[in-house]
Amino acid sequence: MGFVKRVTRSALSIALFVLFALGGLFITIFVLPFCKKRSDGHRVIRCSWRAMVFLFEKIGLIAIDDSLLDKSRGCVIVANHPSLIDVVLLTALIPDVYSVAKTELKRNVFYGALVRNVMLPNDELILDEAKKILSEGGNILIFPEGTRSPIDGSKLKLKRGAAQLAIRLNAKVSTIRIEVTRRILAKGQSILDMGEECVLYKFVSCKKLDPPEITHVNRIGAMKLTEDIEEEIFRSY
Repeated sequence: MGFVKRVTRSALSIALFVLFALGGLFITIFVLPFCKKRSDGHRVIRCSWRAMVFLFEKIGLIAIDDSLLDKSRGCVIVANHPSLIDVVLLTALIPDVYSVAKTELKRNVFYGALVRNVMLPNDELILDEAKKILSEGGNILIFPEGTRSPIDGSKLKLKRGAAQLAIRLNAKVSTIRIEVTRRILAKGQSILDMGEECVLYKFVSCKKLDPPEITHVNRIGAMKLTEDIEEEIFRSY
């Protein structure tokens, strides 16, 4: 019985990811070219991702508890990164979230146009774009680990990019801890390893952190803010 459950959940997972890829290609070709503003494209993609999350929940692959999730605006959001779908989940749950993504993702056939509408390339233009988004009440999402957490659940050393961006933007940092009842879609984990039972994703908003002022000791401020972020998002580890 357990074997049948694992195979069924794996097959459903593959089917959903294929649907996700094809949906991304369809939106890229037939929808986004007609969106006059980036915000219009963002709304389209967020709606499609919300539909995807609904399907993940409806067929029982995951369940979501966002009762403790703060959906404030105008923040730099930082979170731990246990799985492949964290960006999709947070974008679906929190309005007007723009993630910081690797620049090479813009060239992906299926996701390139989507990335340009819901993500910020990690390059020299990020500061100006981020300022505009925050001024309009949007949020910037960064995973300071830089990649998904290892399958064994061990912590990665946080990068200072999130803290440095918050300091330059003079923006509050909203810390979010993502808790899962079982690791799926983790770094180094097969997409087929979905387990036998529904996986609960719990989103917990922790303390909001104020950025230090920009001074000649900015590096020290970024180090301290990164330590505070680490303390919040890994508190239960």
